[in-house]
Amino acid sequence: MSNASGNDTKVTFPNATALNYTLSWSVLGVFQTTNICASFIGNVFIFCLLVSNRQLRTPFNLFILSLACANIVIIFMEIMDALHTLADGNWTVGEAACTCYIYVSFGESGVVFHQHALIAVNRMWAVVHPMSYRSWHTKRLARGLITGVWAFALVFWLPYVIMDLLFFRLTIQENGQQCQTNGNAQFTYSVIGQVIFYLLPVFVQMMVFPVVYCTQLSRTLPRKVTPTHPQRQRPIHLPEEAANIPSNSITAGSRNNPNNLPGVANIRKSDSSGLGLLAILSLCAIVSWLPSTVTYFLMSLNPDIPIPDHAFDVFEALLVIQTTADPIIFLLSLNNLREEVRRLGTRVFSRFQT
Repeated sequence: MSNASGNDTKVTFPNATALNYTLSWSVLGVFQTTNICASFIGNVFIFCLLVSNRQLRTPFNLFILSLACANIVIIFMEIMDALHTLADGNWTVGEAACTCYIYVSFGESGVVFHQHALIAVNRMWAVVHPMSYRSWHTKRLARGLITGVWAFALVFWLPYVIMDLLFFRLTIQENGQQCQTNGNAQFTYSVIGQVIFYLLPVFVQMMVFPVVYCTQLSRTLPRKVTPTHPQRQRPIHLPEEAANIPSNSITAGSRNNPNNLPGVANIRKSDSSGLGLLAILSLCAIVSWLPSTVTYFLMSLNPDIPIPDHAFDVFEALLVIQTTADPIIFLLSLNNLREEVRRLGTRVFSRFQT
């Protein structure tokens, strides 16, 4: 039962304590609620787009499909987190929901972080070793990596959550109406999990773009030096033979010059697209994830580190906005997705015209 008055909503939650909470529509709460709606629409749209069109289910796009699924699961956990924020920081949905929230948040967050790292490494492979990428990067390999990431994250955190639930975690009442794990009781387990599932993927995303950029830069430098000896590569023709030379013939110089080989323009276009996507992913990792992951890791090592309370609100906002940014990034960066959206929009518009 609820009674709305102004910006507050009084709600009685049916639990053992029969406590009354006031839902306060704060800026962070409204932001979380808006982000949940936008994120759900964007990720479901990406999911339906890839599932409905078999031609779009390329090996690389399977990673995007997996990331969209993980984001959708995270969105349902964000609903409980938004209720927690709106209820002035009180956990209102019970012990069972708390256990589910902890396990799914830990596991699916690890999946999301590692999916981003896989996408970054995948793009690096495509740009640095395009021939090897085309030969070895198959749907079977993509499915294996995706399944491995999901299984590893969910299996890793399961014993931690079970041990915490049975032996270490305080009840919601004992913990001041908060849903939290007892990280100190399983300190080593918690630290290892943070390093593997949060810190490592973030630093991988940050390092991939500089590596790829330096590789591309080193490739372009020799091309600027090659024109210094053009006379060694150009065949000499007599004046009377010039008219008999086909206009589309490939000379020795064109054979030795990579810039004139067929398909180089497409490779360059793919490389620039890959670099752009890597740059965006690296920037998102630095802005959205690096501050919070480093701060929480340092706090697990030393809980007495002075952190302003408002910093956690900023961290929360940056974390939740990434699920909304993911579908936008991929729609703007990948040509096949953009073209499919354009065709879909054309079909929808033509139906309204008729």
